[in-house]
Amino acid sequence: MSDPRPIILLTRAKAQSERLAQALQGEDPEMEIAISPVLEIVFHPVKIDLTEKSTFIATSENGLLATQSLGISLSGRTVWCVGPQTAQVATEMGANALVGPGDAQGLAKAIIQSDPKEPLIYLRGEHVSVDLEKILFLAGIETVSHQVYSQTLQKLNAQAKAILAGTRPVILPLYSQMSALRLCKQIGDATAPLLLVAISTATAKSWNGPKPKSLTIAQSPTNEAMLRAIRSQFE
Repeated sequence: MSDPRPIILLTRAKAQSERLAQALQGEDPEMEIAISPVLEIVFHPVKIDLTEKSTFIATSENGLLATQSLGISLSGRTVWCVGPQTAQVATEMGANALVGPGDAQGLAKAIIQSDPKEPLIYLRGEHVSVDLEKILFLAGIETVSHQVYSQTLQKLNAQAKAILAGTRPVILPLYSQMSALRLCKQIGDATAPLLLVAISTATAKSWNGPKPKSLTIAQSPTNEAMLRAIRSQFE
């Protein structure tokens, strides 16, 4: 007899998916989870001019992790972080994390309200959904952006394809508009009932793949809210 419980398919970058799986199974070891990243993070060897007072902006933890490959220490430095999860990573790296509400627009508003006097350094990826540098520039805040990483498309592995071609419900967390769009292109013929869990309304609207059996949007664009939303699929 087949298992009636849904299976979770994680498609974030490998390190992020493994950490998410650990958090989910820490509460319920019986959760079955498959990992098949659709994006691979590639760090870029850029040159960043720093001063003792340089303050960073990070809209994802990948921007923070890129500093390790660049030989830049965040210890003691101030970092504006898009939300709690990124702030947690920054804190673990020794930074003084200033926490935004979880989205780039809200982060821009918080930065503008703080009225920084020093230029800001934005550690960004190849693709961004919000032009944070432009928003801050128009507000009179000097910001220098550096593309420190890119996300290359990966194909779903054999396990993921088999799961999507089955009949067992699949919980599919969506953490960004980009990953949602790229995932849609690979699962157009999925037959499994899809239980989508999106980190935001904008991410949910990016889905143009097979019609899901259900769609749940996290109460806030944070890691903890996503964990709660994923767990709610088992209730």
